[in-house]
Amino acid sequence: PDVEREMGGAMAEYFHPKLRPKMEDYDVCVRVDIVGYRVIVGTQLNVYDLSKDRHFLKFRNAVTVKTNLAYAMVRLANLQPGARIADPFCGSGTIVLEALEVCEKQLYCVGMDVSKRSANGARENAVAENCGDDVCKFVCSDARG
Repeated sequence: PDVEREMGGAMAEYFHPKLRPKMEDYDVCVRVDIVGYRVIVGTQLNVYDLSKDRHFLKFRNAVTVKTNLAYAMVRLANLQPGARIADPFCGSGTIVLEALEVCEKQLYCVGMDVSKRSANGARENAVAENCGDDVCKFVCSDARG
């Protein structure tokens, strides 16, 4: 809130005394990120979260990993074609589906969740993205077993 107030005031002073920055229904989104001692100011071209609704064609779990984080995890894992991965807490299948997309379905994935609803929902999401049993399987299972 402090950054918003200061930035809005500075923009109003610089551009025009009649300019009133709007927090909603704005034309240009000015984004200010503070990382350590650095301040980064720019305009944000996309005003909605690009990871929103990705891989959630049929089912969205109450708590889920954002797809951009799942993508970063998959890239850091440096998966190779033919690899096998398991997600013991798959939820709606975000990590599995992201891995399949990054690796062009050249790996085999198993997603497990203690919730039957989640395992079935993840399976529905996979089918909606043309990922069948040949590349992934979702089961209702307790990871401790």
